[in-house]
Amino acid sequence: MRHEELPLKPVADKPKKEPNPAPAWLALAAPWLGLLTLILSILVFLVPGSRDARAEVMHQRPWSAADIVLTIADYTSVLAVFVGLVVIWQMRTQPRPLSAPLAAQKLQAMVGLVLSFIGIAIIYVGVLRSRAIEALAFALISIAVICVVVAWRGSRGQMKIKVNGIEREVPEGANVLALLAEAKLKPQLVAVEVNRRLLRTEKYDQPLKAGDEVEIVTFVGGG
Repeated sequence: MRHEELPLKPVADKPKKEPNPAPAWLALAAPWLGLLTLILSILVFLVPGSRDARAEVMHQRPWSAADIVLTIADYTSVLAVFVGLVVIWQMRTQPRPLSAPLAAQKLQAMVGLVLSFIGIAIIYVGVLRSRAIEALAFALISIAVICVVVAWRGSRGQMKIKVNGIEREVPEGANVLALLAEAKLKPQLVAVEVNRRLLRTEKYDQPLKAGDEVEIVTFVGGG
C-alpha cells in the first residue's frame, strides 16, 4: 500500500491566530474623541438650560440646550474611554520596546483617555457638585492605574539570548513557552536545553535570563 493510501493521515495543526494591535485609524480617533468630550463638557455651562438631563428623561421639565449637550457629552465620554482602552489592551502582546508607530498609537490613546477623564471630571464637578468628590476620585484613580500599567509594560525592555546558536532579542521575562509559541511548536514534541542542561517540561514557563543559550530539538517521527 502506498503512503498516500494509508487510512491514517497526519492531522494538520490549525494555525494559531496571533493578536494584532488596533488599527491606526482607531488610535487616531482616541484623542479626537477625548478632545470632543472636553469641549462638550465646557460647552454644557455656556449654553442656557437646567443641566439636569435626568429630569428631562423623566419628563419633569422640557429639554433644554444644556441638557442635550450634557447627554451627548456623556455618550461621547463613554466612547472615548472605550476606544482608548481597546487600543492599549490590544498592545499587551506586542514586544517591548514598542515600534515607533505603535508607540505613537499608545500616546494617542493615552491623550484621548486623559482628555476624556478631564471632561468627565468637569461635568461631575459642575453638575453634581456635592457628589463630585467620588467621581473625581474615580477619574484620578483610573488615570493613575492606566499610567502605572503603561509605564510598567514600557519598562520591560529587551534582552539577548541565543536560540539554536543564533543570537536574538526577546522581551525581558520571556520563557521557553513563548519561544515555542512563536515558532508554532508544541511543547510535547520538542526537547529543550538551557545552557546545555535539559529543561523539564514543567519548567518551560520559567523566565529566561540575558545570555542564556537555548537549544530546541524537534522530534521527527518515522517508520
